[in-house]
Amino acid sequence: MNKITATLTVLLLFAAILLSAQTATLTGVLTDESNGSPLINATVQAGDEGTITDFNGQYELQLAPGDYEIVFSF
Repeated sequence: MNKITATLTVLLLFAAILLSAQTATLTGVLTDESNGSPLINATVQAGDEGTITDFNGQYELQLAPGDYEIVFSF
């Protein structure tokens, strides 16, 4: 009985660790409204996480599940 209990406890702890490590990926492309050209090095901020856009105006943020206000600046 003790082996079964110990095994189940380890499995439950492992499952809890995996579930708590889940993240979501936010991706997009920022472009100039007037001519459609990509915005290079624009800042994308979501909560405490932030990044800048690449040469093609693309960005990617890894975020914990939740609600965020996304702020773009150039």
